[in-house]
Amino acid sequence: MASESEAVQTQTQSQETTTREVSVLDVEVTNENVALNVMVALLNMAQRRGVYTMQESAKAWECVQKFMRPAQSSDVTGSEQQNVTMNVSESK
Repeated sequence: MASESEAVQTQTQSQETTTREVSVLDVEVTNENVALNVMVALLNMAQRRGVYTMQESAKAWECVQKFMRPAQSSDVTGSEQQNVTMNVSESK
C-alpha cells in the first residue's frame, strides 16, 4: 500500500505533465519568443492540413531547428527554469 507522501508525489508529477491546449488565436504576442512560437504553431497547423510539399515541409523544419536551443545543464543555481509547451487545437 502506498504511503501518503508517495500518493502526493504521484499526484504532483501527474499535474506537472498535464498540458493545457490554447487556441493560437488567443495567444497574446508579447515578445519575439512568443511570436516565434506562434509562427511555428501555425506552420505545424498548415503541415497537418497538407499545405506543403515534402520538400517545402523539410525546409520549414530545417528553419525551425535553427531556433531550437539545446537543454541547459541542471547545475544552474539560484534560478528556476520554466518550459512552455504550446499545443494547438483547430476549431471549426
